[in-house]
Amino acid sequence: MIRKPGLIALRESCGSDERFVDQIHHHLGLCDENGRRHLDHLGRQQIRFPDGIRESERIRLDEFNWRGLTEAIFGTDDASAIQRQFNGPNVQLALLLQEAGEGAVLPSHLSNVNTLNAIYSGLIQASVLEGYTLPEFINSQLATEETTNIFEGRKSIGVTLQNPRAEGRQPSQPTKRAQVGERWITQPLTVENSLAIELTYEAVFADNLTGGGLMTAARDIGRYVQLQREYAIIDAFIGVTNTYSYKNNVYNTYMTGGYYTNRLTANPLMHWTNIQRARVAFRNMRAVEVNQPLTVRPSRVLCNEELVAQAGQVKSPTTAVQYRDPASTTQPMNIRIADNPYPGAYDVLTTPYLYERQTAADGLGMDATTAGSTWYYYEPGWLKWVVNWPFRVQEAIATSMDMIDRGLVAFFKADERGIPMVEEPRRVLDNRAA
Repeated sequence: MIRKPGLIALRESCGSDERFVDQIHHHLGLCDENGRRHLDHLGRQQIRFPDGIRESERIRLDEFNWRGLTEAIFGTDDASAIQRQFNGPNVQLALLLQEAGEGAVLPSHLSNVNTLNAIYSGLIQASVLEGYTLPEFINSQLATEETTNIFEGRKSIGVTLQNPRAEGRQPSQPTKRAQVGERWITQPLTVENSLAIELTYEAVFADNLTGGGLMTAARDIGRYVQLQREYAIIDAFIGVTNTYSYKNNVYNTYMTGGYYTNRLTANPLMHWTNIQRARVAFRNMRAVEVNQPLTVRPSRVLCNEELVAQAGQVKSPTTAVQYRDPASTTQPMNIRIADNPYPGAYDVLTTPYLYERQTAADGLGMDATTAGSTWYYYEPGWLKWVVNWPFRVQEAIATSMDMIDRGLVAFFKADERGIPMVEEPRRVLDNRAA
């Protein structure tokens, strides 16, 4: 528990309330020691451990002492008087009510109110981000993220390649030209995944001193937005939605023949020969528009719990493989024992949301046996998560007439806008037992 003496000492050592807020946010994992927010290369806000060291102490939201923080900022007398006046558990939100016209705030309190409000805002943001970054979600390993300023119809343009086996350029001859714009895939319409929470005075009044209920609610909206993204990416990954649009022609993500073949039947994940068959299928993939092999480097398997142990055994570097010697003419035939020919061939991923979308009536509608035996072998990057703006948290306090009229203390919204887009279905295989 982060108690009052430690908070008082931290505030005094900072020298200013602005620096104090930065330090609290730093120990929440929102920014560095200088108050610069932690952002990734796509501009998304992140939670990081202080000083970048996992073992470093980070303030846990359920350990935060609201009474101690309030008394550290206002002093014991003022904080207790304000708390008794409103008879509410969350002093910060009670002060927001004062700002909204429910009571009077002395001029000497304004700076302290702003400090407490900034810290409370950081706690809400940290709660939302914790929900958004829960390790149960695997969509970032299923789809590669890229940014765009276009909502719909963006064309990812390629070039028409020449046959590299053709005769080379002779003296005085012109260099062969690559044609730009002859190949493209089209981006589908992006959608906003979002959820907001409105904090009413009644909800605040009923909450406990630590603000635990409000922190949990904030964490839930972050998780909800991430779950929307998880479902969207899984649906695109397994072919519930088909977004592959090449030169204005839409194709199913998985096909058993024709333009490409990336669904293999009678290929259960039981033995190294199943991996070999899948890799042979990848070898036979041809690049679009030119009769050349498409080099594919599969490195991940997505499957359900029924296959997780088997998938680990098949790719284990310590697995000894037994097989009959085809050259043996004796009965019984000689048995050879050799090392696994595909050690560490892939990483194994699983999630209960995969099984749910495979068996759902509005999903693939598979039976339990088929879903449990289906496995996907792929190279990362074949599926994109195209994003207009990354995950963000927005907030508003009760300063508008509408919010005051409805008895709202604060409003928080988490959102992002994006869509899954199949870029190259020849880099993934849907393998089925039958």
